[in-house]
Amino acid sequence: MADPSKKYALLMKLHLQSKPNNRIIGTEVNIPGLTADMLGLEIRDKGLNANEKALVNAVEHGGKYTPDTMTLTAALAHDNERRGADRQARSYNVAVKSFVESQGDLDIIAIKPVHVLAYISQLQAKGNKPATVNKRLANLSTLLKRVFRDFEIEKSNPFQSRKVKDDVEAQEKVDPFTADQIATLDHHLATSNAVDLDAKAILNIIRNTGAGPAEIAGLKVSDVRIDGAFPHINLEYNNIRRLKVPQRIRTVPLVGVALDAAKSAVARATGEALFNSIKIGSKSTIAVMNNKLNLTITKAGIEGVTVYSLRHCLIDAMRIAEVNDYLQLRLIGQGGKSVKDKTYGTGEIPMSHKTAAVEKALPILGKNNNLDNC
Repeated sequence: MADPSKKYALLMKLHLQSKPNNRIIGTEVNIPGLTADMLGLEIRDKGLNANEKALVNAVEHGGKYTPDTMTLTAALAHDNERRGADRQARSYNVAVKSFVESQGDLDIIAIKPVHVLAYISQLQAKGNKPATVNKRLANLSTLLKRVFRDFEIEKSNPFQSRKVKDDVEAQEKVDPFTADQIATLDHHLATSNAVDLDAKAILNIIRNTGAGPAEIAGLKVSDVRIDGAFPHINLEYNNIRRLKVPQRIRTVPLVGVALDAAKSAVARATGEALFNSIKIGSKSTIAVMNNKLNLTITKAGIEGVTVYSLRHCLIDAMRIAEVNDYLQLRLIGQGGKSVKDKTYGTGEIPMSHKTAAVEKALPILGKNNNLDNC
C-alpha cells in the first residue's frame, strides 16, 4: 500500500494539471501530456484505485478523462486518509453513516438542500435532540468543506449554516427540588447506612455548589482546597474527565455539607482520584454514575426529580437571593464573552464574594417566593 501522504500529494499534482475545469470529480477534463518524471509517479501502480489509475494514465499520455462521481462515503475515506486518525474521526463516521442510511450514498456534488432537510426531519422523527442533530450537520459541513477545498470544487455547501433551533419548550424539563424534598434528601444522606459514601459525598457537594455530577465525580484530590479562609474546589480539565466547554473551568466555594463531604472524601481517598467507587471517563460510565445517584434519590422516597435538579435548585436560589447575574454564571460555569469577562481584565471574582453568594442562597433552597417549588 502506498504511503497515504505520497498518494495524496500525487493526486493533488494530477489535479492541478486538470485545467481549465479545476476539478476532477464528475466532470470530463482535458489533460495535457506529462511525463512520469515531471509528476513523480513512482507509486502509480501501488495504492491507487481504478479511478485514480485511470487519471494517472491520462496524465502520462494526454487525453480526456471522465472520473467517477465521488460519493459521500468516498469523500469520508479521502478525508480520513488525508487527516489520519484523530479524536473526531468517529464523529464524522457516525454522521456520514446516518446520512447515507437516510438519503443514500449520494454524489457529493448532487447533495441538495432538500436532501439535508429530509435528513433533519428523519433524525428528529427518531427522537434525536437538537444538539445531536446540529453536531451531525456541523460534522458533515466540515467534511464537505475540506473535500471541496482539496479538489477545488466550486459549489455551495448544502450543510453549511444548517442548524436546528433548540426549542426551549421541547427541551426535557428539569424540576428543581422542593424544600421538603431537600429536607428528605438531607435526612436520608445523614442517617442511611446503605448509601455509598462516595455517592453521598457527591450529592452533598452538588447540593451546595450547583456543579454537574461528572464535574464533581471527576475531581482529583489536588483539585480540593479544604484549608484556608475560603475552602473551594478547582474545576478544570484533568486525566479523569473533561469539561463540556471552557466556561466550565472555574473555582467554586465549599460551604456547609459540601465542605464536610469534601473533607471526608479527601480523608478516604487512596490515590489521585477523589472518588474511587464511582468511575467515569466515557458516556457509558457517566450514565452508570447518574443512574447510581438517581437511585439514591429514589430510595430516599423522592420522586419527580433527578441529580441535575440539585443544580437547578441552587441556580434558582441564587436568583431569588438576588445574586448578580455575572456571579451566578461564573459559579455554575456558563456565560459568554462580555465587558465583564476575561476579554477585559481577568474576569475573576474573589473567593470571598463567591462564598458569600452561596451562603446567601443556601437558606432559600427549595423555596420560590414562598411557593413550594424552587
